[in-house]
Formats: sequence, structure tokens, C-alpha cells
Amino acid sequence: MAAIISSQTAFSANEQITSAKLNNILAQSSFDAGALTGDGTLTLVSGQMQVSILKTANLPASIINQTMIGTNVVGKGPLFSYSVGSNQTIPANSGTILTNYTTSGGDTNNSFSSSAFTAPVAGWYSFLATAETGTANTNFAVYITSNGTLVLHGPQLSATTLKTGVFGILLLSVGDVVKLNAVCSNSIVVNGGYFSGFMIRSA
Repeated sequence: MAAIISSQTAFSANEQITSAKLNNILAQSSFDAGALTGDGTLTLVSGQMQVSILKTANLPASIINQTMIGTNVVGKGPLFSYSVGSNQTIPANSGTILTNYTTSGGDTNNSFSSSAFTAPVAGWYSFLATAETGTANTNFAVYITSNGTLVLHGPQLSATTLKTGVFGILLLSVGDVVKLNAVCSNSIVVNGGYFSGFMIRSA
């Protein structure tokens, strides 16, 4: 089926079809995925007329993806936020993936799993993370890796600082895996903090 029309408009034999009349038809119509061709053209049921101007309110959600949205428009990009759900011991002088950020504050695309965020859409992302410990420590820091490579590093705090964090912006491709890590000169227990990220704009 080429299209589903929810209402019908009749035209006389010699009546001119203006853009206003056509927009009125589109505003009152709904379309299934089969109504759209590869180039985004809408084919009416008669198969004799094509329209290149579409009202997105009437399109199935699966038709419009992030790559089809104009420059500088982010649309509904992925967002996640998780906080510490249990304690995790970090060995001394060993970069360790933080796996205890398990309490979800929101995950719009279900893209955070097994302590990692996997980018579902290519684009620029903002990340913010903190880690807390109740243990006196030296050189306590957190950092973010992408596909196993260190890409964002927070300040390495000394003395008895109990909280540190990291913030930054990354350009990710589809499938890139982002993880939060911690390192400290002595063994500590991470018992608080959060890890969050969201898409800023498309690539």
C-alpha cells in the first residue's frame, strides 16, 4: 500500500491544486512506512502524484533518524545517568573500570549496560562523572576511556581528598564504547558518585 489517507478531498476536473490545498490534505493524513521512497518522496495512492514536502508529525517515528536531521539540530539524542549502587574496592596503583554505577537516573536509549555506554548514534557527546571515597588517599583520579583508550582525564588529587571527577566532550562513532575508570596510589573503596552523558549534536 502506497499510503493511508485518513480523509479525502475532492477536486473538480479543472481545479488547480495549490500548495495550500495540498498542505491541508497532508495535515489531515497519516502515512505508513511504505508510503515513502528512498529519497523521502511521498507517493499518493493514485500513484500519479508525488509530494516532496512532508509533515513530520504524520510520519512514523522510524522514518526519521539522526542523520536525516539538519545541521546544528540534535533532535532526541541519547542520554544516560547512573549513580553508585554499591561499594567497589580499587587496588593501589591500578587503573580499574568502575562497575558499581548501577542505579539508573535515566537511560533514554538503554545504551548503558555492563558498566559501559555504547554510542547508538554518531555525534558529539558530553560526559560528566564523579567518584567518592571515605578513605584517606593520595593521587585519587577518575578517567574515561573510549574503546579502551584514555580520552578524558580528571585532576589527580592528593592528600586526603574524598571526591574527584572528570568532564569533557567526545566525538563518537556508532558502536564506540565509553567506560569510567579510577586510579589511586593506595587501595580505596569507591562508595559514591555518578556517571552521565548525553548527545550534544550530530557528527
